[in-house]
Amino acid sequence: MELITSMWGFLALAVLVGVGVGLAVERGTRRTRVSAIIVGIGFFFLATVVRSDTIWPATLFGGACGLTTLLSAVNRYAESPHLAGEPYWRKVVIMAMHSREVKASARRAE
Repeated sequence: MELITSMWGFLALAVLVGVGVGLAVERGTRRTRVSAIIVGIGFFFLATVVRSDTIWPATLFGGACGLTTLLSAVNRYAESPHLAGEPYWRKVVIMAMHSREVKASARRAE
């Protein structure tokens, strides 16, 4: 319980849960994605109720979730025709801006 009541513990928990949800959303099956989204909504609710004095836990959760989802997708589609031969930072930018096209070209290449 001390983890939730201390500010730094709650921030660390927000990042860890965000990373877990981000991985589950990108890599999981439909059931896993739905479960991860429910966990995310629950954590977001908990963050706003328990720590209503600050916005950082929910913000860190969302940022960690989004960044983990993006980086996981870059690693998953690294050999896609749109991403092949690009440096890693450019793969991240391309995936962030054009993820549908990258995923579609990866499906066509298989």
